[in-house]
Amino acid sequence: MKKGLGILVIIGIIAVMLTSCKTKKYAAKYREVPVDEEITVKLGDTLKIELVSNITTGYTWEDVYYSNRKIVKFVEKKYTGPTNPKMMGASGKDIFTFVAGKEGQTNLTFEYKKAETVDKYKNYKITCTK
Repeated sequence: MKKGLGILVIIGIIAVMLTSCKTKKYAAKYREVPVDEEITVKLGDTLKIELVSNITTGYTWEDVYYSNRKIVKFVEKKYTGPTNPKMMGASGKDIFTFVAGKEGQTNLTFEYKKAETVDKYKNYKITCTK
């Protein structure tokens, strides 16, 4: 009984260690993505980031990394279809809405992906001021 419990504890410790290592590698990966645009917002402002997207291809934009989630807070993600709905396969937009919640800087990185395949990244450096 004690031996089985000891093995479970060891497995739990190893799982925690592996998870924390993965999180550090994940964060390091997104710090290497070049900044596409720098945006300055005032405290309390709403920030909308619009990315061209085409859901008919199976690809979608996802927000995957914030260097500091307190600077900007996620509100919603919305997809708007093409301006001409009669045009088959035309692109629309994924619109991400955030609110500037605290002074400072953060990076927001987005992935354009289909299942586990990442096609490209967009990285925004956000500065929030009073």
